[in-house]
Amino acid sequence: MKVYIMRITVLNENMVYRKKLIAEHGLSLLVETGDKRILMDTGQSDVFIKNAEILGIDLNDLDAIIISHGHYDHGGGLDYLNEIDNIPSIYISEKALIPKFSINKKNNKYYFNGIEVNDNIKKHFHYIYNKEEIFKGIYLVNNIPYKNDFENKPSGFYLKQNNKMSMDLMYDEQILVIETSKGLSLFMGCSHMGVMNAISYIKDMFKGKKIYSLFAGMHLINADKSRIDKTINMLKKENIDYIMPCHCTGYKVSAKISEEFEDNYVEVQCGSVIEI
Repeated sequence: MKVYIMRITVLNENMVYRKKLIAEHGLSLLVETGDKRILMDTGQSDVFIKNAEILGIDLNDLDAIIISHGHYDHGGGLDYLNEIDNIPSIYISEKALIPKFSINKKNNKYYFNGIEVNDNIKKHFHYIYNKEEIFKGIYLVNNIPYKNDFENKPSGFYLKQNNKMSMDLMYDEQILVIETSKGLSLFMGCSHMGVMNAISYIKDMFKGKKIYSLFAGMHLINADKSRIDKTINMLKKENIDYIMPCHCTGYKVSAKISEEFEDNYVEVQCGSVIEI
């Protein structure tokens, strides 16, 4: 019988087939490894709580909550945490709270796409700066640098500070890194900095460690063919045992990844329970 080192339950994602569950544009998952239960992201509403109830999952006994970055579809459900008991520490970059905006290219107007959080939730915040080991062998890493020439800095995203708009380079986005006996398991909400930039940075930080699994929104939904092909080719060189594209990766790119990675590919949707 296969022994699993980790269970991932998807509480919210863009896609759903299972009856009674709800999907929305966003991401939320429960990661169980060793004796730790970690909620990563909350989607944009209370969908993650409703789906957890349907799946029979208790969110009252969490060890940590992680917000990957400050966009509405990842941290918009934070205020609904008031519905659960025993809210644990919420690990987030302080930069995630800077007001975030996108621009509508049709009318050139800005619209808010960040998160707003009440004080009762904020009191649980634990800010991450660059890198921190939150539990033994479990890390959060943010401030990812841009190095690859084909992974462009994100466009169309802005920060509002002192009544001025500036480009949002997503330095608040953080990666969950879990050390296992088989290598590193990486979790990325959107990979705005580029999934290969992120992997390269993690490999530099954790010298000699293999990437065992990758669960990631890869933000390739609007990427050109050249970037998609380069990303897939570089991912293939990593010999990743489990690759789980989701959310903003885009359906077409996820389908291409499924073809290229065959048995190493795992489909992700609301209600998925993935044991690796």
